[in-house]
Amino acid sequence: MSDTPIVVGTDGSAFAQAAVDVAASEAALRSCPLKLVFAFAPRYSRYDIKGSGVAQPILDECARVLETEKARVQEWHPELEVETRFLQAQPAEVLVEESKNAELVVVGARGLGAIRRFFVGSVSRAVAQDAACPVLIVRKGADNESGPVVVGLAPDSGAGAVLDHAFRLAELRKVKLQAIHARQHAGANVYDIELEAFREAVTQRMAAVDKDLKDLYRKTAAKHPKTEASFRSSSAHAIDALLDAAEGASLLVIGRCSDGRRNRQVLGSVAEGILSEAPRVVVVPPLS
Repeated sequence: MSDTPIVVGTDGSAFAQAAVDVAASEAALRSCPLKLVFAFAPRYSRYDIKGSGVAQPILDECARVLETEKARVQEWHPELEVETRFLQAQPAEVLVEESKNAELVVVGARGLGAIRRFFVGSVSRAVAQDAACPVLIVRKGADNESGPVVVGLAPDSGAGAVLDHAFRLAELRKVKLQAIHARQHAGANVYDIELEAFREAVTQRMAAVDKDLKDLYRKTAAKHPKTEASFRSSSAHAIDALLDAAEGASLLVIGRCSDGRRNRQVLGSVAEGILSEAPRVVVVPPLS
């Protein structure tokens, strides 16, 4: 049993309860403790009339939510070691700090109907952006434990870590792995490019990237011989290709991309689109 916990943020909402359920299942699967974290950042209207801080009934309700969630988890997973923590602080900041000593951070996400592709919850986005460990973002109602682990591969230095993590998740679940390289903008429209020389250059670049990722896939797959796996390339936009593959999957795994201007890892446009729509997404940070 690992001593490193799985951390999950909760506030008692239906979205948070879905995240807690998934986090508890992950903790049971990995034989590690579960840590329920309620970070409450009060608005001025919630302070008591004397201005001395948050009204006691609100604090009592926060404590009640944590104890209720702990009892609910232990009813379904009596073998789990469950810890609770309550703080008056910004939820995203607390979860990012917790990620420094966590196996995984789990957070719920809210959908926004027809415009959901353009938005992702502020807490889930911030945690996915800055966490030191992998982050699992859960949408309410997502449940397909026997589906494959799907991993999106991009031509950057972090692809190896993302692919290896996806293989380990597939091994843990005893499910298949499907690796996908989507060629995104230029690749999707290469045959519409008018200048023949430019079209040829783009085609050659796509072929080179495809070969590099296939080689990476073969080397990584050889280290995980017990997992049935496959690799395919798609000329579709990465968001569309990965969301299509995520239907029926148990997890979709992606990485953060590099922002050379600021010398840091960021969520790219593909991750932004996926986080707001896919049922369960694991965002893998770069190797430290």
